[in-house]
Amino acid sequence: MENFVERVYFETSAFNYFLNKLHWESFLGTRELQTRLGRELYISPITAWELMLSRQVDSDFMLYAAQNLFSENMLATPGELVTRYIRNAYPSNEINYSYFTDQDIGKVWDKMTRDNSVTMIYDQDELLEKTKFLRNISSNLSAIVRFPDVHIGPDILQHIASVVHTVYECLERDGFLTRWKKKTKYDVKILAKIYVIWIMGIFLLRFDLYNSPVERFWEEEALNTDDPVARLMHVTETYQELLHVGPIIEMTMMSYHQLTLGRKNRGLLLDSMHCIYAPYVHTILTADEDFRQLAIQETHYGRKMKHVEDINLRETPFLAG
Repeated sequence: MENFVERVYFETSAFNYFLNKLHWESFLGTRELQTRLGRELYISPITAWELMLSRQVDSDFMLYAAQNLFSENMLATPGELVTRYIRNAYPSNEINYSYFTDQDIGKVWDKMTRDNSVTMIYDQDELLEKTKFLRNISSNLSAIVRFPDVHIGPDILQHIASVVHTVYECLERDGFLTRWKKKTKYDVKILAKIYVIWIMGIFLLRFDLYNSPVERFWEEEALNTDDPVARLMHVTETYQELLHVGPIIEMTMMSYHQLTLGRKNRGLLLDSMHCIYAPYVHTILTADEDFRQLAIQETHYGRKMKHVEDINLRETPFLAG
């Protein structure tokens, strides 16, 4: 029988909090102690991207500190988790697949945690450019989900909003939202449109910087069209239970709650991506008040979310529940 391992995922703000409260030289001792206590500390490619997007001097130091604190196993990308769920578990709500990444970033990370002379080679300007579209959609998410009732620009965002609205109307007309209407207390129209945005983002818009799992998914589906509406309808109709179970709904709920809190920041969707890891870990550690509010509003998440202010953190290497 395998020993129980408590899995703790660090959302980026939690790592920043640790970096401010503890001397980074204590991180290696903290990791070793937590391992002995049966607890593994994880980050994801999302955390790594956000660290790399910090100011250049800060990002290099933060990566160096992180490789001394966290497990050698990096959690999988959103694209990996969604496609693995579909191929292995759908439509059941179970985890019978790996939740660690197979991407190159994970292989480099494994080496980094074992050897401080190894680091990530990245172009911060290129990374900023790759995430620019994602951040632009984040800051305009409220307008996108309320289209056509509100004006939206530029043209590319209006096109996305139009596609989202069209797919939403198809879901509504074909009765796919009936279960939501019966069981949820939330605005089904807004919730459904956010869901469509996440389907669109993962399967078409490359929200995930590592797109090979999604490219492989489309090769296996052998769908003979590049039309975005047709592809979106294929995913939403063929895998309609994604509305209720699986990784997409985790991100959808976080985005919905952030909008209800009036958030319009450029990191809204990146924040929501962190929630995809909720089913795969015992605790999501955060210093972000939005995550605390999500835990309050969603009892499903309440047992997973833990704010850094609620843990026993000491200058000597120690992290307690």
